[in-house]
This record gives sequence, structure tokens and C-alpha cells, in this order.
Amino acid sequence: MIPAVSIIIPATNERETLERSLPVILAQEYPDPFDILIIDSGSSDGSREWLTQLATEEPRVHLYLQKPDDFHHAGTRNLGVAITRSELIVFMAGDALPQGNQWLATLLQPLKEDPRIAGAYGRQLPREDADTFNRLRTLYNYPEVGHVKTLHDPPMTAKERFFFSSVNCCLDRKRMGEARFDEGVPVNEDVALSWQLLYSGWKLAYVPEAVVVHSHNRRPLEILRRYYDNAVTYRHIGIHERGDRTLVQDAGGFGRFALRWLRGKPWREWVRVGMAMLFGAAGLTLGRLHPVLPRFIGRRISLYSVE
Repeated sequence: MIPAVSIIIPATNERETLERSLPVILAQEYPDPFDILIIDSGSSDGSREWLTQLATEEPRVHLYLQKPDDFHHAGTRNLGVAITRSELIVFMAGDALPQGNQWLATLLQPLKEDPRIAGAYGRQLPREDADTFNRLRTLYNYPEVGHVKTLHDPPMTAKERFFFSSVNCCLDRKRMGEARFDEGVPVNEDVALSWQLLYSGWKLAYVPEAVVVHSHNRRPLEILRRYYDNAVTYRHIGIHERGDRTLVQDAGGFGRFALRWLRGKPWREWVRVGMAMLFGAAGLTLGRLHPVLPRFIGRRISLYSVE
């Protein structure tokens, strides 16, 4: 029997988190059958052996072994879509930890309530060890208030409109049709999918009540390189064909959010956040110059080998 929902989790060396997240997922209070597909891309931390044993004990857990060189943020997720047959598809990162036994039902609720919603994504909260900049950026990108967005409503910047995250999201297989994660970009594949769905006339929902804990601390140079990749891939997707004005608008919005949050905090926090924002701004600026940068320089800057 084909389950109603398949939860797809790409993972590499995530045993520590999976040992905590999979029991939470298996204990979800959801009325319809669901299963879990973990696509392991060459783990060396004992994940494969542990997951193989778990799959023999728990029929809802399935393991697919992928060669490390075959992993691709978009391609591996598209592989999961091809392997599974469920009508509803949930994606979660291997290092994300869902919160509560209603996470799954809450994430999927918008798709059941509105036949024009093709996908939804949930909130991410920073890990306990998140540095201040990472904490602020996560809280800024995933606010407390939810919304449903179309190609034109409500009013928002292009970055906000097309923002979507495969760390914690769900999709309706029939409604997404031929749309898939864009394998032409090595990162922001979820934003590229959002672009396809919105331009096809579908709605997307943000569900802040469906929470996972997930964040990554990055050193200043890593921030510069990631923001460079963001600027380049957004332009590639077609979000900033006429310039990167909305990236600048988003940077301004984040700056104002950070200033409110930092009030009363020690000066060291101000310095750390200020440095991170400077490196981020440098990355965006270099990304905007990507069309005229020598190719070898772009390759050195990029964190994800963005061309």
C-alpha cells in the first residue's frame, strides 16, 4: 500500500541528530499512513549501519544508499521524489530536529485546506549553540506570523516572495506537476522550485507552528561566500534579472531587525554582528558583479561552486 505521506531526508554523517529526530517523526500524531526515506550519501559515522538495522525493525523507515559524488542538493531531492509514490511529500534536512508530535499534521494542514496551495514550509529556530548573527538571521527569515503568498500578493520584496526552504517543507505531488528542484543550481534549489510554482499560478504557505530546530554557524569568510552564491543563484533563477535591488532591501530590513534586537546587548555582540553584516554585504556586492568577474575569481569566491 502506498502511504499518504513520504518524508524524505537527505543525510550525510547525521547519526547524532537522526537518533533524536526519527523517534519524534515516528511518534507523530497523524491520521494517515506515512513512511520515511533517508537518502544517505556516504556517511562514515555509523549512520548506514544504524539506519540499516532500524529499517529492519521499523517498516516505515527506508534507506537508500547514494555515492558521495552523486549527492546534489537538487538532484538528491528529485531522486527522493522519483523513488516515492505518496501524494504528499515532506522534505526535512538530516540535521533538523522537529518539535512536538503535531509537526507533520501542522505542516500539511494548508495543503488540505486550500486546493490552490502546492507547497508549504515551516519555521526554523536556531540551535542552542547558534552565534548571534546566525540566530538573528534565522529569526528574521522565519518570523512568528504565517502567511500565504501568490506571485503578486501580499506586497513583499522578491527575496521574501520566493523564499522557501527544503529543510522543513511539504509538497503536493499532483499540484507540483512537472516542477522539480532546479538541478542547474548547486544551492537555493528550493527557491528555484518556489519560483516555478508561483509562476505556474500556485500558492505557497509559510506555517510558523510547524517548527524544526536547525541552524549553521559560519565564519565571516563563509558568510561572504554564501551571500555571493545567493546573489548569483537568485539572478540565475530569474528573480533579479533587472538588478539586485530587493537583496539590498532585504539587507536593510535585516539591519533594522538586528538593531532592535541588539539594544542593551554587550558591545561585543554589536561588533560580531557588524562584522558578519559587512562580510555579507561584500558577498552580495561581489555576486552582483558576477557577470563581469573573471571566471577563476568567481570559482574561488563561491562556497558551492556556483558558475
